[in-house]
Amino acid sequence: PRPDAFKRMVTFVPSSISSQRVSSDERGSRTSDELPDDASVVRIMTYNVLADAYSHTWASLYPYYSAANADPHARLPLAMQDVLLADPEIVALQEVDRKWYGEFWVPQMRAAGYVPAGPLAEKTGLTREGCCVFVKADAWRVVDAAVVSLKDPGPMPEEEATAAFVRTQPHLREALAKISTVGLVVALEPRRSGAENDTSARRPLVVANAHLFFHPGATHVRALQTRWLLRHAQKTREAHARVETRDEDEDEDDDATRRTVGLVVCGDFNAEPFDAAARFAAEGALSAGDPDWALGSVFRWGGTSSRAAAAELASMSEYGAPSESAERDEGGDASGDGDPAATHQKLGRMAACWRACGETERGERARCAVITPPSDSDGTNDTHDQHERDPFVIARHHARNGCTFKTCDVVAAWTFRRDAGMPPGVRLAGVANAPWPGAELRATPATDPDSEGGGGGEPARRLGMGPEWARGDNPASAPGEMCDAVGDDATRSASNGACGVDFKKDFERGAGGVATASDVAAATSAARKALDSHRAVLRSVSSTALALEREAMVELDRANAESGGWVASSIGASGVHMRHPLCLSSACGDPEWTNFVGGFRGALDYVWCDTSNDTPFGAAIIPVAHAPMPPLEAVTRQTALPNDEFPSDHLPMVADVRFVKR
Repeated sequence: PRPDAFKRMVTFVPSSISSQRVSSDERGSRTSDELPDDASVVRIMTYNVLADAYSHTWASLYPYYSAANADPHARLPLAMQDVLLADPEIVALQEVDRKWYGEFWVPQMRAAGYVPAGPLAEKTGLTREGCCVFVKADAWRVVDAAVVSLKDPGPMPEEEATAAFVRTQPHLREALAKISTVGLVVALEPRRSGAENDTSARRPLVVANAHLFFHPGATHVRALQTRWLLRHAQKTREAHARVETRDEDEDEDDDATRRTVGLVVCGDFNAEPFDAAARFAAEGALSAGDPDWALGSVFRWGGTSSRAAAAELASMSEYGAPSESAERDEGGDASGDGDPAATHQKLGRMAACWRACGETERGERARCAVITPPSDSDGTNDTHDQHERDPFVIARHHARNGCTFKTCDVVAAWTFRRDAGMPPGVRLAGVANAPWPGAELRATPATDPDSEGGGGGEPARRLGMGPEWARGDNPASAPGEMCDAVGDDATRSASNGACGVDFKKDFERGAGGVATASDVAAATSAARKALDSHRAVLRSVSSTALALEREAMVELDRANAESGGWVASSIGASGVHMRHPLCLSSACGDPEWTNFVGGFRGALDYVWCDTSNDTPFGAAIIPVAHAPMPPLEAVTRQTALPNDEFPSDHLPMVADVRFVKR
């Protein structure tokens, strides 16, 4: 019943240690049975299984996902089937509900021959979900497991430089204090059956698993979290390498080689390959002048809060232009003049509103079913009859009924038009096929000066168009935020009819605040002006840091040597020059996407392995093969992920890696 999911789990393609893009035709493909039967090969899976704790948002995020398929009793067995099909020795899961960890995953995995490697590493916020690792009981012995906080450097004196940097950044410090991200680091010993060639090249292994902070604008947070996770993993590796771990039947002469330990880092990093976190992991260095430090510097916790914006709208007694102080607080006018951080938040709102209006116009999400009460003058209750009703009154009524710009097309259109300085209205028709300014730059190399984004930037995630923008990782993301969103076709059709929707009619009549084709040009122009102005400010911040970094490079090289390759030095107003000594290679190659939903596709999930024997205490591991991408038609057959064949919005990523003898 799941032909495409089945095929990708049993037909692997060879990996390249350099992770260069090579077509399937050039590489060919081999089934699992045709891969070398090498005892030094280890199969590893990382899988974001989509926490049921967020199901209250799925009607809005995945309106194409039926309630029957979303039922955990139907969905989770499919995820378990993915594990059984791939047959990995090590399974790293993210977004595992506390409830289903105990009731489903542990008993199911035990029945399949796995044991938990440590506890469920739960997030520290109100949402009860987290990361966990399972290993095959007959292949690995769990030696140690530790839940590590990624809110701060933790008890690591070696990370005082990054801790000091955080102390100088009040908004970063506030965000980290509220972030609930944790990681799980486990130390494993290979089991030996006594056969001469059973695990001849295998070494102890440290596996780090994490699900990093989601927010598109928090690029600096993910960069720091990546460093802290790598540092925790390396420290565990060093500690484990120093401990004698002899089996009774092990020769003493083998102990010297047993003191080297492999390292695998995996999980959902919420970072595409061009983001700072992924580049730092893969390249081993991040410049203090990197554009993602500048972009992160204008991130504000709750700055793009849809609830706060809705509360402001609901409390207004009458519509008026923003006051002088409000304009200053909100970043000035639509041209982007004013505080860069406030402009960044405004751009985030505008991008989210653009997405909501576009998806509604395309029929990818339901029109809001809230009905405006009859007016005193004419008794009409048609929410969308703009000839008779004041757009501000309509939008305020929606806000007072729990709608936000993330969940309601009416509030989204009104909010965008207000931020853009356009005439009031509750429609923004025509944006369905109009790209957000800069969105067409998705393929632009990270070195391009225009690729740095800002309050949106070029890729969909930075536009607030990624799936996790609306889901949230904080208490504000409670069920109450969602209005009566619906997912099935019958209900969607009924709600559209209740609202009196007629897109063609609305688009043509153009009176009383109804959007016309000219609104698309006005909206695009307003967003572009703010975006260009914001980018100029961010480029200036990056350029200043780069100049200072060049002057300090000799000292940075010296400090890096003294720190064993882990230098971190704050330079400029908001950047850190960071390095790490690991040689991490993507064991799953360079997939075009691992997360594919309506409005976004991107590679967010990774299995990295340290390929160097030169890393202190390191045992080199190289990629051998990985599960290929499923055909696009299988993923889009029911619009996007998740669907009846793929139970999560993320694909399970599976890789074979091999220990290399010294």
